Amino acid sequence: MAGEYYGDLTNDEIWGRILGIGPRLPSIFKKSAAFDRPTNVIADQQAEAIIEAG
Repeated sequence: MAGEYYGDLTNDEIWGRILGIGPRLPSIFKKSAAFDRPTNVIADQQAEAIIEAG
């Protein structure tokens, strides 16, 4: 599925992106608690910022 979405990425590049999720979790949990927002909302905001940054 990710290959279809990203089209131009290799499997290794896709796995690199997947493995990058774990290190972002502490930030998601901290922001969720600090702003009293659900973790999925914070995660979506982070994902959108990462995608926009390229």
